Amino acid sequence: MYQDRFTRWHHKPVFDGEPSSNNGWIYTAYAYHLGFGLHMDELFKCFYDSKRGEWPKVDRSPGKMFPPLSREEVLGLYICGMIDFTMIKKSHWQFCNLIGFTPKPLWQTNIFKALKAAWKIRKAHRNALWEEEDLYHLGFRLPPQDTWFVLKVAEKHVGILHTLYFYISSLLTIYGDSNSGKLILWVKLKELKMENSFLYKMLDYKKAFKAYFPYGHDFLKVMR
Repeated sequence: MYQDRFTRWHHKPVFDGEPSSNNGWIYTAYAYHLGFGLHMDELFKCFYDSKRGEWPKVDRSPGKMFPPLSREEVLGLYICGMIDFTMIKKSHWQFCNLIGFTPKPLWQTNIFKALKAAWKIRKAHRNALWEEEDLYHLGFRLPPQDTWFVLKVAEKHVGILHTLYFYISSLLTIYGDSNSGKLILWVKLKELKMENSFLYKMLDYKKAFKAYFPYGHDFLKVMR
């Protein structure tokens, strides 16, 4: 069983309705684009039960502030219709759900303190970011390839350089080793209806699915 009590999908087995993994929203977005139906009533209940205030004060799951939100979970929430462009833009593309965080424009961020904090944890595990408040506004911010996607889905204008960044990032992902990155790119292209693009044709998403999800997972049963 790979669905939790809110019908979100996971890549690890679910026991008694409780997930053993943390990225239920992005996996549910995968499920949607693989042809699995979404149970919107249950999903909205999960989202609202996870809220502790206005966006981005939303936890991954009800009562579970840690680990904090990740970019893939933000993308999953967006694709599943839990959050929209206005909410993401209003928060200055930032998504930190930790207590004490308030979104603000990058120009208000103390870059010197941020660089000092980044240097401090340069060799640490990525989760060290959680302890460095001076890095929150940079570390918990959607990267350009994600902001491009959000803008395109919302049918907003994107510049040439922004578009170029997305395509270069996508090519690096296609030729890279991260199966997770390839699946995130796949779901973006699906959401944008870009199946006829050269990026989609170059992306071996089936291999990535088979490498990422365990044998017997429902997602692998619908691979065509």
